[in-house]
Amino acid sequence: MKKIDYIICNECGAHCTADEEMFSWDYGKYNRLICEDCFDAMFDELTRNEKAHLIGSEVRTVEDILYDP
Repeated sequence: MKKIDYIICNECGAHCTADEEMFSWDYGKYNRLICEDCFDAMFDELTRNEKAHLIGSEVRTVEDILYDP
């Protein structure tokens, strides 16, 4: 039996070898493994608010900050 020494990226189909990093990407109830290039591309497609949410940042307007009781 042949030893498998790579994992296929679920986004682009690239063969990722042992020395490469892979990232999980949550698709609702599915979690896919993607290569670093796909991760960068997909992360870049997120809105600023989506990125802020991922790190736990609260997004508020200046008006809300100044006048919110």
